[in-house]
Amino acid sequence: MDPQRTLTDIDRFSQPDAEPLGSLLRPDRLSAWAWTLGYTAVLSTLSVLRYHLWLAAGDDLGLFRQGLWLIMHRGLLAASTYTGHPILAAAASYILVLLAPLYQVGGVGLLLVLQAFAFGLGYFFIRRIAEQIGVQDRWAHLVGVIYLLYPTVLGANLFDFHPDAFGIPILLALIWAALSENWLAYGILLVASLLVKDTVPILLLGTGVVLLVQRRIGWGVATLVAAALGYAVDAYWLLPALTHGALNPGVALYGQYGTILAHPQHLLAWVRSLHNWEYLVWILGPVAALAVVAGKKSINPWWIPVLLFLEVNLLSSTPATTSPFNEMSVLVIPFLFVAALVGLKGSRTQGRRLTSGLSVIVMAFFLVFAWHDYHVNWTVRPPNATQLSQAVALIPKDAPVVAPNFVAAHLADRAKEWLPAGAQALPAGTYVILDPVVTTGVTPPSVYTEYSRVLGNKGTAASVYSQSQVSVYRLLRPVTLPAAQP
Repeated sequence: MDPQRTLTDIDRFSQPDAEPLGSLLRPDRLSAWAWTLGYTAVLSTLSVLRYHLWLAAGDDLGLFRQGLWLIMHRGLLAASTYTGHPILAAAASYILVLLAPLYQVGGVGLLLVLQAFAFGLGYFFIRRIAEQIGVQDRWAHLVGVIYLLYPTVLGANLFDFHPDAFGIPILLALIWAALSENWLAYGILLVASLLVKDTVPILLLGTGVVLLVQRRIGWGVATLVAAALGYAVDAYWLLPALTHGALNPGVALYGQYGTILAHPQHLLAWVRSLHNWEYLVWILGPVAALAVVAGKKSINPWWIPVLLFLEVNLLSSTPATTSPFNEMSVLVIPFLFVAALVGLKGSRTQGRRLTSGLSVIVMAFFLVFAWHDYHVNWTVRPPNATQLSQAVALIPKDAPVVAPNFVAAHLADRAKEWLPAGAQALPAGTYVILDPVVTTGVTPPSVYTEYSRVLGNKGTAASVYSQSQVSVYRLLRPVTLPAAQP
């Protein structure tokens, strides 16, 4: 240990020396691995089950499946028919390049297992960070369990597949590397984090400020530079190149600030929005009890990235962005739990009554989430799954296809695939699967009415299959359909 290290530095980092990679497998850490792998097994099983029950969505799982297939078969610049842009432009998720070969080998099942494992690794790194800063092991385990039951984590895991999941272990490992003062690991993880999503620079900006507040000037400056470079590369080079100038994340991430500041009534409307307060309760509620236990220590610099990220989400005024049950908010979780752990540093009491009280709060959030997720994402199951399987089996492997949302996730490995609401100009030879009985809300009823009218015209399409209200047509000539009306 450097004899010049100050007492404050020693207190801040209880184990300052970088740990070797092999230390991850120490016998005393096998329990953490057991929780990680057990969680992976349970969550991947539920995700795979959801897929086989025809509950997966084409505009999520189908989008990324097609994008990964295109990377392997048509190259990085091949445009997805979902968006008209290469899949790498989907929230600037360049980590998809690394996932594409794995998908080629293991298919959708491997994607879902890897996603569950990424979330499971969050528990492992929470335990390691707690150990690094000197949090009592019983507290660390309790915080880890709260993380595993966290509504945002469960919601993102059980709602198809998203590359955001891989940001959880990367960002937690980034913080761990900073606490361990491992420059090499920190630099590698900085680069890796920027591959996950275009919102990561917001979190790195907050992390840089935290490090500056802690008087770690070199670390803070390096992190701020990485955040600025990551944003600049996305906004002014990669995304414009991938989308021919159509996308700029600056508009999505920061465009609302000027409007809010210039027109205070927008801020007042935000304050009056019940949805925004509901969002904050769901995001902060499960860890609020830990803040009460920590007392004054709960106020620490690690809340800065959390508040920055939540502010950007809330000012976006987009319901999808401000949902606590999907992937849009998942990247704030590492910093939220690090802030909780820092507040618990030095806490030695964990009586039965206190533990029971925390458990009741956490279980209440979990049960409400489970009820919500069941009624929203698990009850709209197609009653004609056998007929849908038969219909899918009739579609040639390379044929263009139009399919409802819950069917599209099973037909993603092809160059041309559309959801009915988004399909307009369709070439001859396109297969169209219709099932107007079951809907996930993506396809308005008017779209099915228009398809039925067009496909019923003589000489337009040939009927390939019709059973239990599932119909399959093959277009005999090109067709242009009007865009769906909201």
